[in-house]
Amino acid sequence: MGPGPRAGRGAGGRPPHTAPAELGAGDQLLGQLERLAALHGSGALTDEEFTRAKARLIG
Repeated sequence: MGPGPRAGRGAGGRPPHTAPAELGAGDQLLGQLERLAALHGSGALTDEEFTRAKARLIG
């Protein structure tokens, strides 16, 4: 069977994971902020740790 209409896409029809070097600066920042938010939401980061890390990323 040949590739279907979703060929070249990852789970859920999204494009496959892109290496950081291929992402733009805005995409990298957004990804890092999302990762921090997920860590904070899971309890891995305290409010203070999250705030400091976010401030470091944003500048």
